[in-house]
Parts: sequence; C-alpha cells; structure tokens
Amino acid sequence: MITDTVIKFWEHIDKGQFDMLADVMASDAVVILPNTNEVFYGRKNYIQFNKDYPGRWYADVKKIFIADDEIVTAVY
Repeated sequence: MITDTVIKFWEHIDKGQFDMLADVMASDAVVILPNTNEVFYGRKNYIQFNKDYPGRWYADVKKIFIADDEIVTAVY
C-alpha cells in the first residue's frame, strides 16, 4: 500500500538512513521543499542533500491526508 511507503520514507528520514530512501523513491522523483523553494530532481540528488545537510534532525509524522491518488503528510 502506498501509505506504507510514505511512512517508511519518513522512518528513514527520522533514523538518518538516507541511503535507504532509494528503496521508497522513484529514480526520477522531484522533491520540492516549499519552505525554502528548493527543488531536487532525481532521488540521488535528494538523498545527497540529506546526507550533506549539517546537523541531525528528526521527522515526527503528525497527520497523513489521502485524497484520490495524492498523499500529503504533516511532519514536524
């Protein structure tokens, strides 16, 4: 189920297992960070961004919204 994939994505982020993101992302994924207007083309670029980002952070999924074929997560 796609919801399981989204949850696994955030678990990898939370645990700092960035290379594991390759298991749950399409190779041609486009990731948009709306708070900074950054855009990453391809999972390799997004994974590298996470590996290079300074410091350690965590992801706490608060809500998952599902509508038709879209899933939106609210994450702290």
